[in-house]
Amino acid sequence: MIPFEIHATFPAGTLLVGGYSAPPEGVDSRYACDIEGRPLIPATALRGALRESLEALLRGAGIVACQGGTGRSPGSPEPPTLCSLDDGSPCRACRLFGYQRSSIEPGERAFSSLVLGAATVAAPRCSWSERPGVSISRSRRSAEEDLLFERIVPDVQGLTLGAHGQVLDEASFRDLCAAARATTHIGSGRSRGYARVELKVLRREAAAPAEARRASGSAEPETHLETLWLRLETRAPAAIGGVAQASNHRECRPEIPGSMLRGAIGFALARALPDPDHDQAFQDLVAEAGAAFGFLYPTDQRGTQPATLAAPWPVTATACKARPSEHPVVDTLLDRIAAALAVTPDQARAVERLARKRECCPSCSEPLRAASGTRGSRKPVAPRLVTRVALDRATSSAADELLFSQELIEPGTAFEGPIRRIPPGTAHLLRGLAGRTVFVGRGTSAGQGESTVTLLAAPSMPGLVERGRSFAEALRTHLHGMGLPTDEVDRLVPITLLSPLLLSKHDGADGSETLLPRLGQNVGWLMKARRFGVEGTWDQRTGELFMTQAVAAGGVFVAKLPEPWKRRIEILGSLEAQGAGERTHQGFGHLVCFDPFIVERMASCQASTS
Repeated sequence: MIPFEIHATFPAGTLLVGGYSAPPEGVDSRYACDIEGRPLIPATALRGALRESLEALLRGAGIVACQGGTGRSPGSPEPPTLCSLDDGSPCRACRLFGYQRSSIEPGERAFSSLVLGAATVAAPRCSWSERPGVSISRSRRSAEEDLLFERIVPDVQGLTLGAHGQVLDEASFRDLCAAARATTHIGSGRSRGYARVELKVLRREAAAPAEARRASGSAEPETHLETLWLRLETRAPAAIGGVAQASNHRECRPEIPGSMLRGAIGFALARALPDPDHDQAFQDLVAEAGAAFGFLYPTDQRGTQPATLAAPWPVTATACKARPSEHPVVDTLLDRIAAALAVTPDQARAVERLARKRECCPSCSEPLRAASGTRGSRKPVAPRLVTRVALDRATSSAADELLFSQELIEPGTAFEGPIRRIPPGTAHLLRGLAGRTVFVGRGTSAGQGESTVTLLAAPSMPGLVERGRSFAEALRTHLHGMGLPTDEVDRLVPITLLSPLLLSKHDGADGSETLLPRLGQNVGWLMKARRFGVEGTWDQRTGELFMTQAVAAGGVFVAKLPEPWKRRIEILGSLEAQGAGERTHQGFGHLVCFDPFIVERMASCQASTS
């Protein structure tokens, strides 16, 4: 890979690239800006302008170049086909910028040779101008009614915007340099003196030899490592695709699935390694029997030692209806267990009386509702909706039936989660990613999903035996206060899903049949609290979508063992370490027994009530 920088300067006028940032009230359009309010050139605008220039250069030199990756030459009446020359290879423009296809070829590491980020300004501040305009009636030679508009544009004179990227080889780098020299305009308003730009490509030095050796596996011997905890912080808008996508609307997930994390890290390592196909440590790490790449959930934590798991709230958790992000979350699992154990009318009435007292927030007496968000972030992620339109290169206008909207996660959003079951001799590959850049989600070749990796110490959690004792003690006290028997307390094991659990073909449609074989013989269920959804992953190698039903993360199962749980402590420990169900290497089926959240939240609720 050849790293480079593109510097953009502006000889005259200003730029108009709208639709990227939401305009303030009273303004019709605003130029694209980053999270700090500084102007930028989106990677999609840069790639579009560069591609248009390269296609024009190639056609002028008599070299075949299709139109915008559609596989069709300009003016051709033939329907679009997959871009392919006579020898079966893509044209030079499609090789650099990519073309319309659903899978990548064996040995490829990306859909296009070019990976390019947005062009940003290094200056701490930039001045902006408000430019009003009005539509003119050609027949009356005067202003049209109700067609006054206002734009906010940056004052770019004297500014330099820089974008970082990388290309696959020397041939691609030469084509990129030629396209940059031929590009004179970016954005709209060319006929009104806007969009003038000058681009210059500067080659950067490759990674330092020490970093290359560390990534290739020649680092010093390491000790055995089971789990790494990492944080990904987005530096560019990220499109974390959901399972079901409409043709004109692309939803965004509020978390990063384990399959997406596995792909992002795998491609990042493959680009850094000299020969990933024959690097045994790399193959052991990303194999299906290798590491389990967990789901990453949003977090507000910024320290090197997370205070809590960045995982979804249990289904049994409730939050204040009036101030859900300020008042403490309350868990109701112990009340639900008590209700399941009540067998007489008097016991049922005792459970109901105490449960009614906890139907309101202990801080303000407002009603409690199901909690939203995650344990590391009380505020749910709110993606931004961006509307896009494909351009027809022949007419330089919007293409028919190619208007679509997509949701993007804002830059600066942090996600945390584990990579478990790391094979011996492979952890140094993951350590080598600390401080580096990886790309997650869709549109990575256009700079979307650019994120930095930080390795953290795992959140502190008591051992399995200590957690079991704390839960049994809290439950025994809870039941005793209601006059319920406590002889079954030592046989109850709550299991909380930290990620979705895939349902197998032989499951009873609720996940219980998937968990039962992992708990041993003669196990039943006291209660189940769960929601359901659909999970799926897109395989870039085959271009196929895997989709199945799943129990959503946060589901809680309470198992009833035929003997005290201490006699099955090894089985419970193995269940936590290995997970349950299918595709555990993609993070599915990650769970915890005796979730400490249950006891902590019940204790805080009782303290607030008293």
